[in-house]
Amino acid sequence: MKGMSFKLVADVLIALVGVWIILTAMNMFLPNYTGPAICKLYQIILVIPLPQSLKPSVSQCNITPTKENVILRPTSSSDLRVKIADYVWTCWKEKTNSGKVGISFQCYEILIKNVPSEFGEKEITDVLKSKGYCSFLENNLLDLENQAYDCGKQNKIYWTGGRVNLNDTSVFINYNSFFHRIEVAV
Repeated sequence: MKGMSFKLVADVLIALVGVWIILTAMNMFLPNYTGPAICKLYQIILVIPLPQSLKPSVSQCNITPTKENVILRPTSSSDLRVKIADYVWTCWKEKTNSGKVGISFQCYEILIKNVPSEFGEKEITDVLKSKGYCSFLENNLLDLENQAYDCGKQNKIYWTGGRVNLNDTSVFINYNSFFHRIEVAV
């Protein structure tokens, strides 16, 4: 009877390790393929009484998505554009670990008081380009104009809702793990 229970425990451990290896391999070849599934399995593996050196580490499972509410009172148009571009960049680089998080979530809800001038995706992309961020956060196709723009080869920022107008307005910056991109909604 003891041999059977040890064998059962060994089989379960081997099965968990096998599933872990498959999920990890799939996640390497197709980022965010496994999403939350790998994190759930990761939590199970952490409970197994193994030495800490044998326990795997998955950085995408250690990120806890948090939404921040921000109120901006810009002093100038350029100041506002730089701040919005910085929030887009921070959502991508820090909150999602360059798009490696396996779940979709809202990074920021930004309320802008007294917008000094209209702006949209092109102006934010210009700021990203001037800061040299295009090699990390590409935005080649401007969604509203449907035209190519020289900021990388992919479209990692999806802009919806048109331009920010002169009224008080809200801008939502979200991360979509399925499409592996930042979505900005006005």
